[in-house]
Amino acid sequence: MTDEQKADYIKSLLEERRYCERWGQDERVKDINAELRKVGHESAAPAKRAESRPRATKTKKSETR
Repeated sequence: MTDEQKADYIKSLLEERRYCERWGQDERVKDINAELRKVGHESAAPAKRAESRPRATKTKKSETR
């Protein structure tokens, strides 16, 4: 496998891993990570997204007349 082919293979594995993570296919993600290690690609675990802040609740406006 040439360097260019290896780079393309790694790129496709990373893309597949991203979709599998999105769909919650944890076993497939583990398999892809093992294949990435096998071909010599060391990648850090993707950063976790920040938790969303709770939305502010609307307060009732008091009537003034």
